[in-house]
This record gives sequence, C-alpha cells and structure tokens, in this order.
Amino acid sequence: MFYKKKKMASQKLKDLLSPFLSKVEKKYSIQQENIHSLWPQIVGPQFASYSRIDRYDEGIVYVIVNNSSLLSLLQNPHDKKRIISAFRAKAPGLFIKNIYFRIGT
Repeated sequence: MFYKKKKMASQKLKDLLSPFLSKVEKKYSIQQENIHSLWPQIVGPQFASYSRIDRYDEGIVYVIVNNSSLLSLLQNPHDKKRIISAFRAKAPGLFIKNIYFRIGT
C-alpha cells in the first residue's frame, strides 16, 4: 500500500513538472532565436558576414569570428560593452551578462 502512494506522488510531480519544463524550453528556444536574428542588426551586415552566434548559455553569448582582426575589434572593451548594451536595448527580456568571442569556422 505504501508503494502505491509513493507512485501516485511521483506521478503528480511529473504532471506538474512537464508543463513547467515545456515553458522553460520554449522560452529558451525563443531567446536563442532572438539572439541569432539580432546579431546582424547589432554588429551590422559587414561584421555579421564574418561572424556568427555559436550559442547562448546562462546569460553568456558565445560568438565565433572568422579572423583575428575581427576578434580584436569585437573584443575591444568599448565595443564589447556597446554590443551587450545593444542586445539589452533590442531585447529587454533577454538576460545577457557577457559575450565571449573566439576564432573558428
């Protein structure tokens, strides 16, 4: 009899968590889409053609750039702050605390 009660409790927890996790996943995917679509608007088409958003994870945007010259430009503290501010202005509901750049393809 004790086993049945435990199973019922876990079933209820599962029922509660499923909708919550669905909402979290949906919000996360919307944030990912927003970041990817905003990138060309924020850095401009010239820089966007040589860089791309790799991922967004816990408030950090990871960007891949094609060459060291662009990496140097974007990592400049003034430009980095400008990019983060632009993300915050264009997507106020999006939490961005930092942005990291690396060279890649």
